[in-house]
Amino acid sequence: MLITLVTPYVGVGLGYAHVKAEGKYFDSQSNNNFAVNVGGGVALNLAKNFAVDFGIRYNYLGKAIKNVYYKDIDLSAVDYTVGLRLQF
Repeated sequence: MLITLVTPYVGVGLGYAHVKAEGKYFDSQSNNNFAVNVGGGVALNLAKNFAVDFGIRYNYLGKAIKNVYYKDIDLSAVDYTVGLRLQF
């Protein structure tokens, strides 16, 4: 069996995010938002059933504050990951 040294991957996800904003100068607010993420990476296959994985993922969770007095706050994050994968 041929082992490919590098295996790239991409992924997309859709979901639901319940976010809550609390602050000193405004009342606590919670929102239900549509969430999305997109990511990709590469796996370095070091053996037939063992790989080291390097990935990145962008997550958008929607707005934290939605009112006329405060500027809307977008919630997002970028995750960088390194992992070990054992396939069986």
